Amino acid sequence: MNDLGKLGYCTASAVWCVMALMTIGCGGSRPKTSDAAVTGGGSTFAAPIIETWAEQYHKRHADVDIKYESIGSGEGEKRFIEGSIDFGGTDAGLSEAALGSVEGGAIQIPITAGIIVLAFNPEGLPAKLNLPRDVYVDAFLGKETRWNDPRIQKANPGKELPDQPIHVVVRQDSSGTTFAFTNHLSAINDEWADRFGRSSADASMGRGVKVLDWPGAAMNASGNSGVAGRIKQTTYSIGYVQYGAAREVGLGMAALENKLETTWPHPERRGWKPC
Repeated sequence: MNDLGKLGYCTASAVWCVMALMTIGCGGSRPKTSDAAVTGGGSTFAAPIIETWAEQYHKRHADVDIKYESIGSGEGEKRFIEGSIDFGGTDAGLSEAALGSVEGGAIQIPITAGIIVLAFNPEGLPAKLNLPRDVYVDAFLGKETRWNDPRIQKANPGKELPDQPIHVVVRQDSSGTTFAFTNHLSAINDEWADRFGRSSADASMGRGVKVLDWPGAAMNASGNSGVAGRIKQTTYSIGYVQYGAAREVGLGMAALENKLETTWPHPERRGWKPC
């Protein structure tokens, strides 16, 4: 896992753009509504910045219309490989084999990065919450875990914690955010890596997965905003989401212990600004 993930946010996610090796509007087999139309889709994590770029580009080049659908990394990759969109956004990145399967060839470039946080419904919980690694791994493994678990209490001395189960909210769609989070879980916990990590791990892709049949009684939602909304509606729940999605609906964000298990950096610590 990258160094940002070790600092206590949960993990950092890089977003890649995959595009065909052809000039838009100059031939090729990909469908277009006009010579100046560019279509893309994929990562919900990166959707806000891609949509902003598209809007700003259109202001400077009114004859070019860029449309991006926030459909999840997995679906974006699928549609791009099939040839129904001109570019795809993915938090996971495509393998060399997948890139090689694109008719006419394709390139993949990093375009941005951001933070994934463990967000929680703030009702009945401390505004600032330290969450040990072994506790949240157990929760996402489907093991019965409660907010007043002695491990959480030890990490939050003097704070009153409710005797309530931790409800887990996860992505149901094929997601690059899921890929980054499960890659993090595989990196920090052997049980997770053995049960759910990709068996054909390599240095470029890691052991994360984009879609998972989550254990236990996990609640499902689509997209980062969908997960954030489900957490907002469910008392004593927690889930992994893009920082901006959690902040937009006023969720709490847990501080996670670092690699050395000595400090608890918080996603909203002084001086840190979102991408």
